[in-house]
Amino acid sequence: MNPEKRDSWIDGEYIGPSTFNPYSNSIYFYSQNGIFIGEKAKDLSKSENWKKVVSPKLTWKYGQPDAVGSPMNVLKLCIVDKTRFVFLSQNNGIGFYDGENIIMR
Repeated sequence: MNPEKRDSWIDGEYIGPSTFNPYSNSIYFYSQNGIFIGEKAKDLSKSENWKKVVSPKLTWKYGQPDAVGSPMNVLKLCIVDKTRFVFLSQNNGIGFYDGENIIMR
């Protein structure tokens, strides 16, 4: 699979937090397969219109009592500007994407 494009949806993909980027008129979402971007003007019901931005290496916490499925390991995405964003992870701290790399704190 081309890491830059969504060739197909993955069975069992967990879709986590999403956010709108007003600087690029696009939507970001997180799944266990990475952080993806889709331009609002495109048909985002088609998987090929989503591009993988980055795949953070994060740990997952399993087995929460009374939970349905696994809890998401990214809790929130916040836009900084056209290409940069910050995300809060459950187990690995705060991540900052500078447009090219992830910096974890």
